[in-house]
Amino acid sequence: MVDYLENRGYVMRQTHPTDKRGKIIVLTKRGWLVMKAKEKKQTEIDERWIENKCSSLNP
Repeated sequence: MVDYLENRGYVMRQTHPTDKRGKIIVLTKRGWLVMKAKEKKQTEIDERWIENKCSSLNP
């Protein structure tokens, strides 16, 4: 999974700051842009769901 995301530019591996034997996975700029777009879309979906639920309560 990490290889897939790394090959497509969403994440990169970095050396762990305190344990040079380990790696950490961090989002790239492209990865952060995708996360922001996902959050925006999720907010839109949530708002529509709330509107639909509230409208069904008020006949």
